[in-house]
Amino acid sequence: MLEQFTVSLMTMCDKVSVRSRISDGSEKWEEMIEKQATLKSSTFGGLVTVLEKSSVHPLYVSYLRGVNECRKRFVHHLFWTIPTPGELKRYNYPRALFAEEVFKYGRRFAAAHSLLPGIFVRSGLLKGETIGDGILLSNVGFFNSEI
Repeated sequence: MLEQFTVSLMTMCDKVSVRSRISDGSEKWEEMIEKQATLKSSTFGGLVTVLEKSSVHPLYVSYLRGVNECRKRFVHHLFWTIPTPGELKRYNYPRALFAEEVFKYGRRFAAAHSLLPGIFVRSGLLKGETIGDGILLSNVGFFNSEI
């Protein structure tokens, strides 16, 4: 979920460029689809590297690298060292401890998910307008250009 959201934000940023097979004669829509496909094929760590090259502040890059390490620990610790839910009883592993681990990581990922738009806005990659409890995100200069 976090990776998909990051890809969506990066796709709409003209200031984020990726190496791909985009030709000079492509239409904007085709360029966006190609960019999104390139981003989707990347790991979260790869996406962070692209953001780092797109002038995202080093503190934000450091935070996102920490989220990536947390994600790796979640996948490798939870699914390699802790029994799966069907095996908990066999290994005498308390269900409550398993649930606690899942919720602990879930809270961290939810926090990162909610901070991503702000990182993009403060880095100048997107423009954000607060609307009620939400935020409208647009590419920088979108409303100043001709459509």
